[in-house]
Amino acid sequence: MEATCGASAPVVPTGRAGDCFLADNVGMHKALQPTRSDRLIFVTEYTLLRNRFGPLEPVLPNPGGRYAPYIDRVYLRS
Repeated sequence: MEATCGASAPVVPTGRAGDCFLADNVGMHKALQPTRSDRLIFVTEYTLLRNRFGPLEPVLPNPGGRYAPYIDRVYLRS
């Protein structure tokens, strides 16, 4: 990666136990192995588009049209 993007391109987020960070990890990324203890990782994605992790068909009811039918169309039945 350094050969393509330069030596200053890689970013290594670090922190103390309990710290958290948000990242847009689209593109090249690699997690290094923990060296002192286990690591807990929570990953989430928000999108208006269907993605490989979402349902093929909407699965949840939308009682009384309470939620935005267009924005939540991936998950909510009409």
